[in-house]
Amino acid sequence: QKGRTILLFDDVESLFMSRDAMGIVREWHFSQNSVFFHEVDELDTSKVAIILTTNRIDLVDAAIKDRFYNVEFPKPSLDTLVKIMRGYARRQAMTDGRIDDMENYMREHPKEFISIRDVLRFVTREYIDSIVLNPYQPRKMIDPESLKELAESIKEMGVLQPIIVRSIGKERYELVAGE
Repeated sequence: QKGRTILLFDDVESLFMSRDAMGIVREWHFSQNSVFFHEVDELDTSKVAIILTTNRIDLVDAAIKDRFYNVEFPKPSLDTLVKIMRGYARRQAMTDGRIDDMENYMREHPKEFISIRDVLRFVTREYIDSIVLNPYQPRKMIDPESLKELAESIKEMGVLQPIIVRSIGKERYELVAGE
């Protein structure tokens, strides 16, 4: 006997958005939902399981919510989110003092931290804020046309080389390459 296939649709609200929230793409989403339902009806559920995830159930189309079995997990507590922040910040080599300051901020502004993603964005933002420009950057003037070409290249191919930073003190980094 062969195993089961699992189809996972993460952030399903972006695929099957509520018709009330759609605006001008309403007909396209309605057609997409119809095709999806037709294909789901054809699946052998003894061999295939479909899992849909979302952080925004309010944006998911009602027909999707009605058709699938809903399991809701409670939002993590602030204490849990603080533990996650501490672990992630340690992996970014942040000092205990900075991590304590970040925890204090989280506890003073709990409404900003609803999900794990909020916490990860916060730590990432704090880390990026610790990077300062190199005062010896050889490129003082940037040609607007060259900058436009670079932006188009990044849109098309992404960033092909990461930035390089060096430590210049306690939790401060200087941009060496990649500006």
